[in-house]
Amino acid sequence: MLPEPAASIVLPSTRFAGREAFAQLVRDALVAAVQQDWREIFFCDASFEDWPLHEEAVADALYA
Repeated sequence: MLPEPAASIVLPSTRFAGREAFAQLVRDALVAAVQQDWREIFFCDASFEDWPLHEEAVADALYA
């Protein structure tokens, strides 16, 4: 589940534990990218199997 678009996203600088925590951090980062008008995002992974990129809410956030 993505955070509300009106909420200001502050990305953590600490470690995370587990797949769900990772997936939520990716979701939060994508919302922050939209809110802060990031010009580029680079994703690097061998398989992307643990990334939430397939989620409809993630795609919707990028097109917001």
